[in-house]
Amino acid sequence: MSLKEPVPPPAPATLTPVVPVAPTPPDVPLGSIGNWTLYRAAQSRGLCGVSRNYGTLDAPAGVAFEDTFGQQVVNVYLLSKGGGAEAAGDGGLALDSGAHADAVYRSVSDPAHSLRFGHITIDNSVFDGLESAKTVQIRAGGTMRIPAQDVKAGLAAVTACRDRTFASWGLDPKLINYGHPVPMEVNVGSWFSNDDYPPAAVRAGVSGNVVMVLDVGGDGVIKACRVVISAGPDLDATSCALAIRRGRLPPSAGKRADVIVSQALVPVRWQLYAD
Repeated sequence: MSLKEPVPPPAPATLTPVVPVAPTPPDVPLGSIGNWTLYRAAQSRGLCGVSRNYGTLDAPAGVAFEDTFGQQVVNVYLLSKGGGAEAAGDGGLALDSGAHADAVYRSVSDPAHSLRFGHITIDNSVFDGLESAKTVQIRAGGTMRIPAQDVKAGLAAVTACRDRTFASWGLDPKLINYGHPVPMEVNVGSWFSNDDYPPAAVRAGVSGNVVMVLDVGGDGVIKACRVVISAGPDLDATSCALAIRRGRLPPSAGKRADVIVSQALVPVRWQLYAD
């Protein structure tokens, strides 16, 4: 059994399509907001998403938006009819009012239902012009144009769900920067290595996602860690121990070391791969 880097990018999550496709692990439905279906995206480590169908059983089509732990980007997924191998290429999102953002799309297919799922990650700033836009065009292996007001409602639902989630985790709005829950200059991946994988978890074949809330002192040292999304006791304990031992954030000028001046939200993915 070989080990991989424990902090890769989040894997694409599954849309809620017209034709049922069982995601693994399953997304957790949270209800409906207008014509949008609100869900908690298991493969995006427990954050909020919305999906909406625009097609029929014969011609499935849909779109989904997912939060990214409060960062200034959003995951966008496009569902269309099709099959074939995994693909990647030029994609993006554009408002008819002029704002646009280019991105590389990646797509996978579900041959059993002749469906294709395309994924792009877009900077939130492109949505600043939604009020003056009438339509939004998404390119992610296929192309779909949908009303701007639909997108606005979907994104508002995701944001509200994220804020409720963060509040339930005890995040203090005065201490966390929702745009950058971890400062961009901090390489969280350097806190963890393959050699850190807990032996008990390796023997048990345990993989999973851990999400931690870190309390940071004025000197940039992590004073406390608690797990808000668990992958089991071994991976949870190891994640917090490594974050406290190795994690450092930029110090805050003029702040005492023993005063908590910020919180950081850190996801870690631990993954075992068979040889």
